[in-house]
Amino acid sequence: MRILYTDDESVIAKRSISAPTPGQVSTIDERTERSGQVDLPEAAWWASLRLEVYSAVVTQTPFTSKSDHLHADKNFVPVDDKEWANLMLLHLADIIRYCFSESKDTDNYTDLLRHLTTWSNSKPDSFDPIYTCGRPEGQVLPDIWVYNESVAAGLQYYHIGRMLLISHDPRLPKIGPAKKKEMKRIEHEMKNDAKLVCAIAYGMGEANPTYLTACMAIALVGDLFDRRAEQNTLLGVLDNATDRFGWQTSYIREHLKEAWGWV
Repeated sequence: MRILYTDDESVIAKRSISAPTPGQVSTIDERTERSGQVDLPEAAWWASLRLEVYSAVVTQTPFTSKSDHLHADKNFVPVDDKEWANLMLLHLADIIRYCFSESKDTDNYTDLLRHLTTWSNSKPDSFDPIYTCGRPEGQVLPDIWVYNESVAAGLQYYHIGRMLLISHDPRLPKIGPAKKKEMKRIEHEMKNDAKLVCAIAYGMGEANPTYLTACMAIALVGDLFDRRAEQNTLLGVLDNATDRFGWQTSYIREHLKEAWGWV
């Protein structure tokens, strides 16, 4: 895949969360390094983008003006699962830029929604789960097993992008009963997407970096979960990200406990 670079240094936004250590940077890009021979500048570019995406979602702030993902080529034809996942990551970056900026142009929103839908409809069969069980006994999350880490990451990026778009739809009713009805629908759909993102991480095993992506979904809508079993499950995801990877999740945890009335 071809990346168009600029001379600007990519800067990770920092607000109320700790910046990842060099070891954590390596962790979040682990799936790239496992693929064998890689182009180091390109691998570093993708690692930087993942970190910027994480920071922007968790803090709900726009990208820094120096972010260079806007110059990436999105017109390539993916040839493998990794490139399909990377394409979805680029679409997610565009979605974040729209949702956390002041501009809410309807045409732009429609284009982003179209790209998201096209990716979902065009992704290869390898992105279909190997196994699913919607209501496992005694579990909050469904069972979802997927083929590899690239598939897991791509699907997680898709669901996070979907969560952001349905909650920032400029076409939604502004007042009245119609707004209340739509808000209820959106809350239900976002909670379902968040469960899917976390379930994908669970299915990949506790030592998998997809848990870091799951933290983004929890940061976005974790406060919507009001059942204690659901809340404990979300905290378990955050615990695993911290225990296994040293990932700082205290900001998310404190926000959730306050929203849930635990403190």
